[in-house]
Amino acid sequence: VDPLTFAFLEAWPWIGSSLIWTTMTQTSHVQASCQRAEDPALCWTATQIGTSLDYSVDDRDERALVATLTGGLNMQALHHALPSISQVHMPALYDDFVDICHKHNVRRATSPNL
Repeated sequence: VDPLTFAFLEAWPWIGSSLIWTTMTQTSHVQASCQRAEDPALCWTATQIGTSLDYSVDDRDERALVATLTGGLNMQALHHALPSISQVHMPALYDDFVDICHKHNVRRATSPNL
């Protein structure tokens, strides 16, 4: 194999993975609905929840499928609120998480899809 082909084949998996990771993680943070003025009255967790975008979470089956495909990144607010919880548990916990946010008037940013 010539050196140029070798270099491409060696680098492409790293480049491709980096592009996918960057796209998936930044989708959940770099959105207008996530950019809010800092509110010193909010606790750290409420700030984390409010500055993360959850997408494809309204339907339980879709939520579980998208969580599987994205490693749980579609439930970014829940991930930031409970970072030590494995993403495999997030689809089942999400409805309770939404109820707790409503109970404590914590605003979440959501989108019906990516």
